[in-house]
Amino acid sequence: MSSSTTICTPTVRRRRITLTRSRPYKKNDSAHVEQKNWNVVRRQVGYDRYTTKEALDQLNGVCRTLRLYMNFFQPVLQLQAKHRTGARVQKTYDTARTPYQRLLESKVLPPLAGAGSSAAQPV
Repeated sequence: MSSSTTICTPTVRRRRITLTRSRPYKKNDSAHVEQKNWNVVRRQVGYDRYTTKEALDQLNGVCRTLRLYMNFFQPVLQLQAKHRTGARVQKTYDTARTPYQRLLESKVLPPLAGAGSSAAQPV
């Protein structure tokens, strides 16, 4: 076993984390995750190594704030269809909405007690 596996295994078991492999035939998924990390986290905090507990706490605070910003205030276009005409590909996108708006529209969330009030909706 490698040293990283020896160190990580007790933590993984203690926290009951399920380890999985990447999706079949999707070996470039990590590249998409790294692209999103660059778009959100790396652009704000850079590539420095943060080694102290205080730096970790500050970085976690930045990540919490960025998560809220991205989910509630940053609209995203979603690809609806692609049509190929010869060498040309025409893409059709849905209207720009935030991930939170898409989640509300999906009716997956249970209704909140104050869902009709403006307090339940982000600004």
